[in-house]
Amino acid sequence: MEIPETIIRLFSYFTIFTNIMLAPYFTMSYINSKKNPLNIFLSDGALTALTTFILIVGLVYQISLRHILNPTV
Repeated sequence: MEIPETIIRLFSYFTIFTNIMLAPYFTMSYINSKKNPLNIFLSDGALTALTTFILIVGLVYQISLRHILNPTV
């Protein structure tokens, strides 16, 4: 498998993409800098979208993957 294909497969998973989007949001909310160009992540619409995305991830897991996967520690 080539590197570009590996990268595409990695980012094709919605869970990973959602978590990557959540990281800047919570980082910027922690820093809370007014001059930072990433403050677009702090809008109310971004919070609503991220909440919806993480809800979809949880529902997909509960409905379709919970019975298939058996994670162990």
